[in-house]
Amino acid sequence: MRLDACEVVKAPAPGILSYAIELGARVAAGEVIAWLIDATAEDPNEGRRAIRAGTDGLVLSRRDRRYMLPGTKLAKIVGTETLPERRGRNLLGD
Repeated sequence: MRLDACEVVKAPAPGILSYAIELGARVAAGEVIAWLIDATAEDPNEGRRAIRAGTDGLVLSRRDRRYMLPGTKLAKIVGTETLPERRGRNLLGD
């Protein structure tokens, strides 16, 4: 496992999280891993936002809590390619 290939997926907005993948699943970059639902939206179809994997890899962890605030870490995906934002970093702060 390469620490510089670990994507930390964060919630882009507040909402209720519904996972589309299981823990330990293999995912491809761009694949929907979860849906973030805005409970205050008038139209449920407009209040649903896809959260996508940014890298190919294995879903190493995902948060049990379903209520998200912006920036909440909701999953970690471990791939094989170095991610530019991870170069020189470890997972201790994540």
